Amino acid sequence: MDPTAAILGALASGADASIADSFAFAGSNGLDHNAVVGASKSLQGDAYVSLSELSTQFYVLGKEAEDIVKNGSQEIRVLGALIEAGDEGLTIPELQEKVGKDVSKIGMGNCMKLKWAKKDKASGKLIAAAGSDTQDGVKEQLSALQNAPEGDNANVLDDKTLKDLKRRKLVSLITRKSYKITRGAEYAPQRVKKAADLTKEMLDSGKWKETTFKEYNFQTL
Repeated sequence: MDPTAAILGALASGADASIADSFAFAGSNGLDHNAVVGASKSLQGDAYVSLSELSTQFYVLGKEAEDIVKNGSQEIRVLGALIEAGDEGLTIPELQEKVGKDVSKIGMGNCMKLKWAKKDKASGKLIAAAGSDTQDGVKEQLSALQNAPEGDNANVLDDKTLKDLKRRKLVSLITRKSYKITRGAEYAPQRVKKAADLTKEMLDSGKWKETTFKEYNFQTL
């Protein structure tokens, strides 16, 4: 679909017709948003449309966060391995073998911080603390962001929780620019390209009578 034709067609229903958000419009019509923005700005240059800039902030999950949503947080995976080991506990190499080095490194630190795990002084092994919380809050928080409507998850979680997730580099705040599009002073359902110059061919054929010309900018003289 041609973005220019799509935009003008969407505004054809009446004088008050508008495109509320160019990003949503592009998605619903199978168009690239950059192409829609480019066409909109070109149409604005000839007063076919008017544009009002919109700004939307939302959070996106990084690769590590997506892995947590799928497999659980590192601390929960470490805790699960320690609970499975029972009173015997696990050495650090044994823990690494069960959950992997990266998960072990991050998860063990968080478990100790949350007091979900402790180190047995006699054996030096890691043991799950009694009454450890097995609810995976981090996974639930990330899932809430992921499952919120696209581009509308900035207010799903409280500021402290978002700050913690950003500190762990699990999420990033993105600002997306888009536009509200309304009819301009020269709107027409189809675009007619304006000629820049009057040519000899136009004069000879008489075509100049039905040709629309661009306004001349005398300030450039």
